[in-house]
Amino acid sequence: MKKYLKKSLAIFLTVVLLVTTVSVGFGALAATITKTDDAIIAVPETVYMTPSTGASTLGKYYVNNTINSAKNGVDLEVNNANGNGRVQLSIPGAKSFTVQVNTITNGIGDIVLANAGATSGTRENSTTFNFDSNGMYDENGVGFYISGTGITAGNTALAEWIFTVTMNNGSV
Repeated sequence: MKKYLKKSLAIFLTVVLLVTTVSVGFGALAATITKTDDAIIAVPETVYMTPSTGASTLGKYYVNNTINSAKNGVDLEVNNANGNGRVQLSIPGAKSFTVQVNTITNGIGDIVLANAGATSGTRENSTTFNFDSNGMYDENGVGFYISGTGITAGNTALAEWIFTVTMNNGSV
């Protein structure tokens, strides 16, 4: 029971992550994987925008989430605060996935998944990411930028992550 409670809590916290910092930033939502009860998705909890004059458009992760070594939950990786964002997925039987990031907040422009520090190009939709033979994906170096107005000081925005996972048997 405790194992399932931890998994449920980890997935719930990953799904509903809002910005709680005073700094300029936006939270991330994660899609729920329904193919297996053993799926764990860990995306950065909070992203803040690089300070600048006027609206900020370049995102940087503030705190990362990581799947713990037992693969039964998500731990905060506070030693990587202000570092590149870490995205981890553990989905037994998974082959590959694509990711899409939707901007929920109106008026700021389009929040785009990119390489850390990038201000052009995108890693959404057209890029397929492969799982290892254990159904694990781990990457440190993911970033965001906003193609558009950006976020002004004191404001926040919300983004939604949508993962489309292809399983080893070909199902999606």
